[in-house]
Amino acid sequence: MAIRGEVQGILLELDPAKPNDVHSILLMKPKQKGASLMTTSLSVTGSEIFKGWKYSEGHVAGSVDQQKESISGGELPTVAYKAHFDSDIVAEPRVTQDLKGAPAMASPQVKAIQASADALSRGDFAALKKLATKQGAARLDEMITQSGPQAKTLAKQFGDQMKASLKKVKRVVVRGDHAIVIMAEGMSANLVLEGGAWKADN
Repeated sequence: MAIRGEVQGILLELDPAKPNDVHSILLMKPKQKGASLMTTSLSVTGSEIFKGWKYSEGHVAGSVDQQKESISGGELPTVAYKAHFDSDIVAEPRVTQDLKGAPAMASPQVKAIQASADALSRGDFAALKKLATKQGAARLDEMITQSGPQAKTLAKQFGDQMKASLKKVKRVVVRGDHAIVIMAEGMSANLVLEGGAWKADN
């Protein structure tokens, strides 16, 4: 959504047990086509990133005030932000399946991603859209526009890489109508059960 300019803000990712180590993502549409979202890492000792940090099961509170934060990427604006939060934490849906080994490889989720990887390696965007969720298809259109004439070449390269990683699926975790396929080399793919079929949602 941020890549398409539909949302703006700062996304902060952290381990609640280590609130002074933070990965931040600037949710702002890049000016250059094909560019990634701007990111940075914050780590402090002897002080605190979050003031009044309170974390317990089901609740988190605190405030943050970052001035002139350096964001990697080149030709980027200086970023400053201030926020206060005091919110309940919504738990993820419970795991309904956790597959490894042969059951994971034979799962409908892996088969769906394999079909998407095949379409990518062919550069067949029409087929790829049919295998994606509505949101996934919209993101694909954006990627094609941003990549320009190189779109098919890049798709084929990524498709081949994905097919190689799919030979070593480590795990398939299903949470109701959402799932993630965890592959080799740090790759993963998200899926959503849409219209009775598992579809890619990356």
